[in-house]
Amino acid sequence: MAELEAVRQALGGGAEIIADFSRKKRTEAPADPAAAIAGTLLRRPMTAADLAVSLGLPLEEVLAQLRRLEVGGQVRSTRHSGRFYFEPQN
Repeated sequence: MAELEAVRQALGGGAEIIADFSRKKRTEAPADPAAAIAGTLLRRPMTAADLAVSLGLPLEEVLAQLRRLEVGGQVRSTRHSGRFYFEPQN
């Protein structure tokens, strides 16, 4: 982690360390899953599985909300290294 911190400092103010994590499931799902997903994606692109873990939602729910957000023009998916990432539509 110290090596990543040194790289972050060398890159400057806009850089941040993003690492895989295991988060305990939330005890309560977000009241508005679509808004929670859209808000989370403002921080960084994520896979559907990452969103499900992060927000404590079933993967099927996340996928349904992502489809709705894509059709509505709010998010888009991009493929990187064989995985689909979702990000806000600009």
